[in-house]
Amino acid sequence: MKIVFEKLKSYELNYVFWKGAPNMFVFDFKQKNKTSIEERQVIGISMDSGKSFLRWRPTYKNQPLYVDEFVPIKNILFGISALNRTLFYVDRELDIFSIIKYGRSCSWIPSRFDPSLLIKLVAKRSPVSKNYFFTQIK
Repeated sequence: MKIVFEKLKSYELNYVFWKGAPNMFVFDFKQKNKTSIEERQVIGISMDSGKSFLRWRPTYKNQPLYVDEFVPIKNILFGISALNRTLFYVDRELDIFSIIKYGRSCSWIPSRFDPSLLIKLVAKRSPVSKNYFFTQIK
């Protein structure tokens, strides 16, 4: 017998295993509705191999950060929020210790090996084609 949860079809569950923080899992459960600015998101953190979870909401200046992607890099968790146009770093105690606000027309790619290395892709308009320039931030 197959059980289908009709109301959950518009949701997605993403997760990462944070190797640098022993036995930590980060679960990101959010609605797939991309047209709404107000996103519904639940982030669950397990610090004991999935036996229990705590709900976590990253915030900046008392405003919630709606996270698009988490990237575990060694003992740091890197978060990207397109809605808030914010990049942030989190330590093992789930404290945000560094925040970078960014403008429009750019994308960010974090290094999977070095938390201090970010690649910034900037689209520049040109009469012939789009050009992408790479910038290393350290």
